[in-house]
Amino acid sequence: MHSRTFSISLLLAVASTSAVAHDEGAMDGRLHSHPSAETMIVDALVARPLGIIATVIGAATWVVSLPFSLPSGSAGEAAHTLVGTPARYTFNRPLGEFPDDHGYYHASRGDGYTE
Repeated sequence: MHSRTFSISLLLAVASTSAVAHDEGAMDGRLHSHPSAETMIVDALVARPLGIIATVIGAATWVVSLPFSLPSGSAGEAAHTLVGTPARYTFNRPLGEFPDDHGYYHASRGDGYTE
């Protein structure tokens, strides 16, 4: 029961943080210049470790899928989706900055970019 409560709390924290990060930019009509300390903390302690886990699970799934993806010529696409996407989310985006609905990050340098 305690584990279930923790899992639900963790899910809500991640969901609310990305919604707050998106709303901050939308409220003033421009990209915000710096994420809040709370957003950075949740990113560092929750989102990044989950991203590492997703990357490891994606890599294992990719290896298991090789017998099926190699003959069809889709091993590269599978690697990009299963390993590359979570790895970029985990290691390439600025701390505390989450992508919006269009894949743009609210970067601290003031402009958006896609992955």
